[in-house]
Amino acid sequence: FMASAEDPVSGGRHKVLGSHTTFVPPQTSTIASHLPKAVGYARALQRMERLHLPAPVPFDSIVFCNFGDASMNHCSAQAGIHAAGAATLHAQPCPILFLCEDNGIGISVKTPDGYVHQMMYQRCGVKYFSADSQDFAGVHATALEAIEYVRHRRRPAFFHLRTVRLMGHAGSDVEANYKSLDDIERNELRDPMLAFADLLLRTGAIGKDAMLALYQDTDERLRRG
Repeated sequence: FMASAEDPVSGGRHKVLGSHTTFVPPQTSTIASHLPKAVGYARALQRMERLHLPAPVPFDSIVFCNFGDASMNHCSAQAGIHAAGAATLHAQPCPILFLCEDNGIGISVKTPDGYVHQMMYQRCGVKYFSADSQDFAGVHATALEAIEYVRHRRRPAFFHLRTVRLMGHAGSDVEANYKSLDDIERNELRDPMLAFADLLLRTGAIGKDAMLALYQDTDERLRRG
């Protein structure tokens, strides 16, 4: 994140993020370029097993690939999703879980209401799951269901997660230029962290004083870093 020349993944290059030890392949800010690669690895897993080739992960692993609602407009995203669906029609294993973080906006352009659902609800060869980030328990349960489907059926699934974007797309992006103050405040009220904090308080998992102390400790550690 600091673009350090000493970083083993990026070498100081712009936005090249990844981790060899946790099996996160390097990806850049090029929109949706990682989807075809993710599908390729999902298909390669089963082929390596069939050809008795060594793999760095267990053969019953699944591939996880996340992106935003605006990225779905890119040809690379559609190519990846189409290839995954085609694998199902050809009865070829493709154990990949797509996660679309649908916050309803692409930089400053609104995503049409219901766009992601309409695009993916009946997508050929790809199982559809959905949840809302305001419902933490629902998100967790749906994620487990989607993971189990992909892992045991060895077929692709699409997890449509409705969420919210807080603040601008980047440091130079000023939300107030294209959003009203009312819209910005409505977004702030839908912060999933607030919903999760409310859940913890309601269930007695943590008290107000302990939660405040946790918040302050995290703030101090970040500022020290």
